[in-house]
Amino acid sequence: MDRRLEPPSFTSQPMSAIVEEKENVTFMCSAHGDPIPNITWSRENGTLPVGRSLVTFDSLSLWNVLRNDSGNYTCTATSTAGTISSVAKLRVHSILEFTTDSSCGPYDIFIGDSLIISCSAESDLKPKMTWLLPNVSGVRILENNTLFITSAALSHAGTYTCQAENDLVILEGFIDVYVHAHLSCHHIKIQQQLLSGGNHKDTSGVYFIDSDGEDIGEGPFQVFCNMTMVNGTGATLLSHESENRTLVDGFGPSGSYRTRHKLHWSTLCPKL
Repeated sequence: MDRRLEPPSFTSQPMSAIVEEKENVTFMCSAHGDPIPNITWSRENGTLPVGRSLVTFDSLSLWNVLRNDSGNYTCTATSTAGTISSVAKLRVHSILEFTTDSSCGPYDIFIGDSLIISCSAESDLKPKMTWLLPNVSGVRILENNTLFITSAALSHAGTYTCQAENDLVILEGFIDVYVHAHLSCHHIKIQQQLLSGGNHKDTSGVYFIDSDGEDIGEGPFQVFCNMTMVNGTGATLLSHESENRTLVDGFGPSGSYRTRHKLHWSTLCPKL
């Protein structure tokens, strides 16, 4: 009595894949029947990548795929009882990469300085570009995803994250920004002259300084800088805590004064 043959049928079929270049891809395919079908793999309009592909009993593996590996890959199950096929599509896209140095820096700037940081990325899947900011006040993002700090404050110090995202991956670059204060108005004037090429424009106004040095003693505080005094090299002017006219009636220890209402103590400020 002749054995009744069973045509092949799939128990698993290969799934289509969308990946970036340099990734590895494995397609799975298995079938049963009587007799047991033989599994083969082929590529539509081409051959399997030479040296970067491996066929086993139930799988096809591709290594370090390239964009030209994109196409349709066919699993065929064949026996004397028949033949069946299943197709999986492979789409390989270029790697999403930053076209600017996304990990540049760190940037060391002073209070009041402006700062421009460019960040762009590309792949054949156009990425969406965004910035994650420690402080949004005084920060502009231009159309080409360039970050622009108009006038730096201490609150602008921190880590800025440039993020590029397409349908496959999210890419992040981290940029550290440090904001410092000058020691005195004289130092601010020197910096202004260096940046302006020696321009002698009067830039007098209110600035932040850190007279005892960074991370030492008191933090930065506001002063008035007269940039025309001291032969135009800049003078640091400190005001008293009480600027109103005060009627003085008597006196206490040196460096103090007594009013009609209450005793005020003030330490004489050192010259900077």
